[in-house]
Amino acid sequence: SLLDYPRGDSALGITYPAHPSSALIRLPLCDMAPRRVVLRTAGEQPVPSATLPGRNGRELLFVDRFRPGDRKDYLLGAALSAGTAAPVPVTVGNNLLRNEYLEIRLDSGNHVTGLLINGQQYTLDRLLRSSVTYAGRRCEVEAWSIDESFSLSVVGVKRMTGIAVLKASNTARFELELLLAAGLPHLYVTMRVLYPRTPDKRYDLGKAKRLQQ
Repeated sequence: SLLDYPRGDSALGITYPAHPSSALIRLPLCDMAPRRVVLRTAGEQPVPSATLPGRNGRELLFVDRFRPGDRKDYLLGAALSAGTAAPVPVTVGNNLLRNEYLEIRLDSGNHVTGLLINGQQYTLDRLLRSSVTYAGRRCEVEAWSIDESFSLSVVGVKRMTGIAVLKASNTARFELELLLAAGLPHLYVTMRVLYPRTPDKRYDLGKAKRLQQ
């Protein structure tokens, strides 16, 4: 079951009313879950969904809409065939991600440099910049390598890896995921950074503790 709820706690003089919502829902699947699953409403109607493999196991992804304070119940079971497709599937190409609202375009270094929102074109230097500061110098990912690029109808995904050179052989590794969901005007960005072991002389203790959190 999923429950829509007000975003915030109402208090004296401040009220947070519930609003209709549309959301991408990501639910982890246990290791024992069937390889193929099908999602249905409590009334046995199929819900377009996708199973996304990841570093920490598989996730069930789907998009749904809720009235204010709405509760919805779902049934999850084994599927004999591929799941229900989205009405307008997400498109994934060599250098683009596209759904009904957004088109994301990549340049030759796989940086996001083009954005189309409801038909309005925006040209960017780089929408996303990934970097670390080392020894007072900003070290940025200059190019990305595509590891995976695919559409599961309900979602389209690009996963890529980039390297920022700090000094000599020290590098920071960036793992980036761009995801579009069918029917939603949002780009979902997930980043994982692997920092190298660097000399710890004259380091800032406060910054080190914040990085460890």
